Amino acid sequence: MCIVVDVEYKFHMYELINSNEWRTIKELLLSYANNLIVKGIQLTAEESNDRKRALLLSSAKYFEDFITQIEGQGEKEVYDKNEQGQSRQVVPEF
Repeated sequence: MCIVVDVEYKFHMYELINSNEWRTIKELLLSYANNLIVKGIQLTAEESNDRKRALLLSSAKYFEDFITQIEGQGEKEVYDKNEQGQSRQVVPEF
């Protein structure tokens, strides 16, 4: 039964990540991040814009990391659930 639940959970996470809604959100976030990078590159001509440029580039990096984190979250949760189940079996009962 545990295997069936894990398979269903993985399938559910796969459906969410590969859904049309997530693809649309991902495209919008990547487009926004790319626009931030372009604006940051345009600010390289003047030294007074260093702080703005750093903020724009770090924001773009944040959006890319956010997408990676969301897509990897389902796999991590399944892995953590499996690890918890194994650790309970390893600990002896007193």
